[in-house]
Amino acid sequence: MIVPKGDMSTSDSGSSDHTSQRPPSYRVEDFRSIDPVDKRPVFPAIPELELEHTAINTTYPNDNRTSYTTISNPPSVSNLASSSKAILTTSLNDIELPAAFSRIPPPHISYDSFKPLFLVANGKTLEKGFPRVQPPSVVHPHPFTYHDVTESDWLSFLDVLRAAASLTEKDISRSNLPIISILPIVNTLTEAGVQMIMKSRKGGKVAKMVDRWNHHFFSPRRMRAILMKGSIKISGLTDISADGQLSTLSEYPTPSTPNDNVYRLFVISV
Repeated sequence: MIVPKGDMSTSDSGSSDHTSQRPPSYRVEDFRSIDPVDKRPVFPAIPELELEHTAINTTYPNDNRTSYTTISNPPSVSNLASSSKAILTTSLNDIELPAAFSRIPPPHISYDSFKPLFLVANGKTLEKGFPRVQPPSVVHPHPFTYHDVTESDWLSFLDVLRAAASLTEKDISRSNLPIISILPIVNTLTEAGVQMIMKSRKGGKVAKMVDRWNHHFFSPRRMRAILMKGSIKISGLTDISADGQLSTLSEYPTPSTPNDNVYRLFVISV
């Protein structure tokens, strides 16, 4: 800022104040005493940070915001694929398989052929399973003996089939219709009817278990299990014509009427 000096006089003392007064001279005022430079705020320089290839967890104390993680070196696509494959392999290995599946059939037994054997289901549906016995046979010892199928193996197979045909807790909860729950009697009858329909549809799941045992256990022992409903084969998928062998069972009471809905579990030698 430029301000006039305080001395308004001139060197010429003889001049009049009104006629000889010169314009005031000016000087530059120093404002450092009012706003000194050294009092201005100085911000520290931001230091250079060395970022490591690690995950940095960021959290906010006393804050409702969700913490997050920043990854400076994200995994590659190949690493993700390898991890997914490892998880899938672990999941498959965690599946519990019957102990009989791990037993190798002995090569020294004869594996003699035998006539088809069968069991009749305990009810109209497969929920009650089959009798927990070996299929009746006129041959002694039982033909299973020559095929490395113990009584324990066979009973485990029957238990698996019954478990596959049973209703789960999810099935039971679905059978309860809340729309008519205000009428207990009607609701009970309807629930029973829905559960009966569910039980009748369990044949496909049981058939898958039969095929699984055929693949892992019975086929290596030159046997085949076949689940039938009346004259219709619903499992035992194979390239061997099982129907032709079953048609030779003239001595067994195998109904051939079109209204036959009885479940039977056949076992044949292959």
